Amino acid sequence: MILTADFHSHILPGIDDGARNTEESLRILDMMGSSLTDGTHCVVATPHFKTHEADDAVVESFVSDRAEAFESLKKVAPEKCKNIVLGSEVALNREITECDSLSKLVMGNSDIIMLEMPFLPYKPWLYDVVANIRYTHKLMPMIAHFERYFSLYKRDDYRELFEFPDAIFQFNASSLKDRKLRKLIFTALESGIPLVMGSDCHDTKSRAPDYEDGLRILSKKLGKEGFEYFKDMSANIIAEMK
Repeated sequence: MILTADFHSHILPGIDDGARNTEESLRILDMMGSSLTDGTHCVVATPHFKTHEADDAVVESFVSDRAEAFESLKKVAPEKCKNIVLGSEVALNREITECDSLSKLVMGNSDIIMLEMPFLPYKPWLYDVVANIRYTHKLMPMIAHFERYFSLYKRDDYRELFEFPDAIFQFNASSLKDRKLRKLIFTALESGIPLVMGSDCHDTKSRAPDYEDGLRILSKKLGKEGFEYFKDMSANIIAEMK
């Protein structure tokens, strides 16, 4: 099975805790297979962006480092890089909305920005910050690996999370192999919550781009028509980014 799009990856060399160098980036891309070069698969590179400063210079520095990392990868794998879209994984905190240049952290040419929730119990201020990003900065939030907070969030916490304004929710393909996380993901799907898949790959070992089992489980659950709809929705979102 082919994944139309991987919305969450750490494939750029030397910029965060993902690929350490271009050699490791290439090994990760090779694991993604030929679909990356034949145009049926698009990968969004989402290196971590973390700051507690309302300083646009920090954003500019990150964007520059990201471009440099991407250029170094393009030099050794130009064909594969044609289907890589640049984005970021922005750590959510109270100060982040004070940055005027948040729009430089979006995915490609879209208005979608990936947000990583703090790995802590849910707090009401999170809704306010995401609403600010949506309405003041006019950016579309994509919540990274929403299922990862299963051990920290109560049912009501997830209910409020899913009410984040105009949000898209990304889940990791590998999470579908966990019974409890799979149930949460399927419940969200059945409720009409807009979901997309990513690998959140960092390396070729413990955090490799593991799609196959997740795609098989998802296809079985959704059926042929539902699975095609899921892939088409992902493809439409990607089209906005290019």
